[in-house]
Amino acid sequence: MASDIFDLRTRVTKALAHPLRLKIIDQLDIDQERCVCELVDALGCDQPVVSKH
Repeated sequence: MASDIFDLRTRVTKALAHPLRLKIIDQLDIDQERCVCELVDALGCDQPVVSKH
C-alpha cells in the first residue's frame, strides 16, 4: 500500500517536473480557465507544444 502511494507520488512529480508544465500551471493559477491560444501567447511557445503539455 505505501509502495503504491510512493509510486503515484513519483509519477505525479515527474509529470510536473517539466519547466513548460510548471509555467502552464502558473498561468492557470492566474486565470483558472484559459484556452490554448491564450497560453500560447503568454508562454511564447507553438500551439502543438503547449497542447502536448
